[in-house]
Amino acid sequence: MKTILMSILSVGFFAVAGVAMAAEPARIQYLNSGKVLRTDLPFSEAVRVDDIAVASHKS
Repeated sequence: MKTILMSILSVGFFAVAGVAMAAEPARIQYLNSGKVLRTDLPFSEAVRVDDIAVASHKS
């Protein structure tokens, strides 16, 4: 019984992992207006990943 349960769990795990790996990669967009930071710096004022935007802030 334990072997059957482990087999079912293993198959389920690999099925879910396969679906996750086949998913479309996230769309990443680096946003920098050039008004606050120079455009040649290795970081951005904001980053958009799919539908989520994250803005940097300096206090």
